[in-house]
Amino acid sequence: MAIVSAFIFFLPDACAHLNVRVPLGRLVTWINNPQWHRIHHSNLMEHRDKNFASFLPLWDILFGTAHVPKPDEYPATGLVPAERVDIVNSVIWPIRHLRHRESKNELG
Repeated sequence: MAIVSAFIFFLPDACAHLNVRVPLGRLVTWINNPQWHRIHHSNLMEHRDKNFASFLPLWDILFGTAHVPKPDEYPATGLVPAERVDIVNSVIWPIRHLRHRESKNELG
């Protein structure tokens, strides 16, 4: 059962995080793949909060979080270059940015 679970849940997620190009063409929206999931890790603002699927992109399509990548779309990923990437800041980064977002909403 553990092997089956690993195959179903972890293998596709591990494959989605590979830094390879898999030319799936129109099938890019059928199963999570490196190009689809790379949008999720993109540092471009238009890709923020997109492509959360861990196995089937259908969920992103249904919930409106899908960004279907163009055939040659393979954006840079990671944090904004000015961000510190030590372990403490990596752990508190989401909380710190959520706090800044809330303070901006209160001002504007």
